[in-house]
Amino acid sequence: MIYDYLGTLKLDTVPGITLDYSNTGMALLGIIMENVYKQPLEVLYSQYITTPMNMKHTFVTVPKQDLPNFAPGYNEKGTETPHWDLGDQVAAGGLRSTISDMALYLKSNIEEQSSVIRASHEVQFEKDKRSIAYAWFLQPTRTGNTLIWHNGGTYGFSSFCGFVKEKKAGVVLLSNSGIGVDELAIGLLRFLQ
Repeated sequence: MIYDYLGTLKLDTVPGITLDYSNTGMALLGIIMENVYKQPLEVLYSQYITTPMNMKHTFVTVPKQDLPNFAPGYNEKGTETPHWDLGDQVAAGGLRSTISDMALYLKSNIEEQSSVIRASHEVQFEKDKRSIAYAWFLQPTRTGNTLIWHNGGTYGFSSFCGFVKEKKAGVVLLSNSGIGVDELAIGLLRFLQ
């Protein structure tokens, strides 16, 4: 489906002119990585991210023994919604995790525990005081620091992971509601500054 979509896609600007995050771009990157490494993305996540960071409860496919802990999701009206299976688009938001694992991920990013993590925070494109690194958004705070963040959501879940680089303080919010948590997370980060 992605290849079919890309075959008919008409760009509305020349590449490199505007800043816009693309879930389709992330999904395509995942497919490219699987083709290059000749392994499923779930294996690559384990090899390069979750195992080195000791994230024992972060999966694409939740193991049977962990299913009882897999919270149901609710849309903005409070109606339970099914868990999404993103299929070939798993790189666009198909990881399921726990708050303790996400705290490990956040800590690794705050401390920039490897050169790869450090490189992932480097600005790749900037326009009108908006910047993007490798899937991280960067923005100046009112106090002159740098907020590095990413969020996500489906109809039944929402998330935010971000930190103030200079303060080495961060927030992870995971919610089993389709209502976004960005405003709450940004409020907490303002307090931490």
